[in-house]
Amino acid sequence: METIIALAIFSSAGSAVLMGVGAAHTSSDRVHASAIAENLARNQMEYVSGLSYVAAPGNYASIADDVGLNIAIPTGFAVTAAAQAYGVSDGFTGSIEKVVVTVTRDGQSILTLEALRTGP
Repeated sequence: METIIALAIFSSAGSAVLMGVGAAHTSSDRVHASAIAENLARNQMEYVSGLSYVAAPGNYASIADDVGLNIAIPTGFAVTAAAQAYGVSDGFTGSIEKVVVTVTRDGQSILTLEALRTGP
């Protein structure tokens, strides 16, 4: 009887350990993907700030398309930057646009970064 109880306890403990390892692996993959997405979005936004102004609605070039940058986009990831109109109501007479950087993984959006940019 004691052997059966001991086996049941060890089986339960083993199952709990395996479930913990599985959860750690899943969360590790998510954290890794988030870190990659944040780096890509930050690099793309920095890249856009160095490009000529594109009137909204429009698209900016992607860091993936510039071979001179030597940035490797991991398989399954993509990054885009779009210019969207941004209306102001405080009497500003210049042009302001919202730059939206989107990072996707396997076709699903996982991170969106937005910033404002003034035009010429």
